[in-house]
Amino acid sequence: MDAWKLVAGVLVLLGVFQVLASLGAPSLAAGLTTAFTGFVLLLVGFLAIYRAEVDGS
Repeated sequence: MDAWKLVAGVLVLLGVFQVLASLGAPSLAAGLTTAFTGFVLLLVGFLAIYRAEVDGS
């Protein structure tokens, strides 16, 4: 399904923006939390893209 690939692509973009936002965080704790959230979004997005490709949709 193309809609799932679009959603997965948005998740990847959000993850990239989260990781970039963590670079400007005011404290280490805030930066680590933001970076972790970004990496989780990246992981979920890439797994969704992989799943869509494996299913052949």
